[in-house]
Amino acid sequence: MSSQIEVCFLDIEALITFQLEDNIQNHFQIVQKFIEAIKLIGEIEDENQHGLNSYKYHTTYYGYLRAIGDTENATNQERLAKRYEKYTNARTEETQHLNAVASNDINQDDNLNEISEDILINKIRRILENESFEINVVDKLISEIQRIFEKLIGITKTFEGYLEAINCEIYMNKLADSIINEKLIILKTNNDSEEHENSSKIKNVSTELINHLRCLKLFAHETAYSKRIEFISFISNFRDKMDQMEILSKNVTNTKEEINKRVRILSKCFHPDRTKNQDCPFVLQEIYKNQGDELLKLILDSKEHLLNKLKKNLELENHENHGNELWKITIDYHNASKGQWNKLKVLKKR
Repeated sequence: MSSQIEVCFLDIEALITFQLEDNIQNHFQIVQKFIEAIKLIGEIEDENQHGLNSYKYHTTYYGYLRAIGDTENATNQERLAKRYEKYTNARTEETQHLNAVASNDINQDDNLNEISEDILINKIRRILENESFEINVVDKLISEIQRIFEKLIGITKTFEGYLEAINCEIYMNKLADSIINEKLIILKTNNDSEEHENSSKIKNVSTELINHLRCLKLFAHETAYSKRIEFISFISNFRDKMDQMEILSKNVTNTKEEINKRVRILSKCFHPDRTKNQDCPFVLQEIYKNQGDELLKLILDSKEHLLNKLKKNLELENHENHGNELWKITIDYHNASKGQWNKLKVLKKR
């Protein structure tokens, strides 16, 4: 249980740091994590552990609320924290240092703003190699992570790029979560078995690795989200609705099946049920939701426009084919009138 709470606090600190330092609007996710933490704390039977974690919970919440300017609720959290102050020698500081990537090998003097995905990837590699993972497995994992970030950086302002950003984030989450879930099991096993002499060391290393991976997920989310917003802003800057439709339908084969397929994918990306879901990779923050809704309307309009255009093109093509056929017949009649039977191309076939 304690390991789960520690991981939960690591998540909270990482999310807060990304909001305060990198201006990522993730308030809802932070609140949800606080709710998750208090539920876990409520299940602790040991009074001292319950008091210690409750104190940490309320002081952390207090610091976050003060940082975002919610003084009223911050005061409430400060008052609640004082109830549990007796369980710890720690004292609430006026400004709490919120560190997203606290780990044993990062000095307190380090500038956290300088921590990049490359630094985290190298730390992850070192931890995995020290844990006796096979070199080829580590190399493959690190290579995949690096490839994801290379793709994210190179994404263009196209709908294909928009989809690529989402897919990269999903894949990054899948890679990271596969290791995180494995480490959580190890943490639980070691927590239940106090006989293991290296349990403390394993616990620290696993927690550190989980922290790095979750921060890496946040880096991927931040990069993917910025690329998606670039595309939305790019389209919104076009005042002509037809220009916007052209961008959305670019590279679409002019068939009914392909048009419907593109519209389904576009609608999936900008449907309100997805853009409002904080746990969904299609989520849009509040300031961009209106643009997302407008794009959905535009997508539905573009479907009608493209299908009508296709219908007209098919009708025109049929008229042209029919006209060509009539012209060939006319030429055949002309040749037949002159007795030039060897030049007939249509009539003799009939």
